[in-house]
Amino acid sequence: MGTPFALRALAVAGVWLGLVPGCGKTDARQPPLVWHDLEEGEAIARRECKPALVFVHAEWSVADKMLEHDTFPARDVGVAMRGFVAIHVDATDDEAPATRRAVNRFGVIGVPAIIAVDDFDSYPNANVGYGNSNDLVRVNMYVDAKTLAASLRSAKAEFDRRGRCSA
Repeated sequence: MGTPFALRALAVAGVWLGLVPGCGKTDARQPPLVWHDLEEGEAIARRECKPALVFVHAEWSVADKMLEHDTFPARDVGVAMRGFVAIHVDATDDEAPATRRAVNRFGVIGVPAIIAVDDFDSYPNANVGYGNSNDLVRVNMYVDAKTLAASLRSAKAEFDRRGRCSA
């Protein structure tokens, strides 16, 4: 007895879908970013002469969860992030000494904070106020993938234009 038509149709559809994942979608996912803690990320950025993307987040922040789930995994963001060292600062415990140092250093007044850093030396450990004139990018809210990717491309172009790593 032959296979019922419906089962054959499902099998064909399954094979076809498996061969063409995400066809026509522009928001294909990248492999997850490798996030470093601040100390390690800063050392890598200095050694490799790359800008860093510092993401200050907290577990209780809905906007941070949206960035982690929707924005950072997007293909456009992953491609734009290739030129950066990704650093995360968990500010969930805002009383922790390491958190306070990082928040003060980068002039963070709330989460989320996404800061593209050109030169770590321009961020003293007792930064008072909001932002830094050397920020390549500073975002203090949820942004979609298209917006963040465009900002990162501009930041990388500015980093290259400044030529801090030129011999």
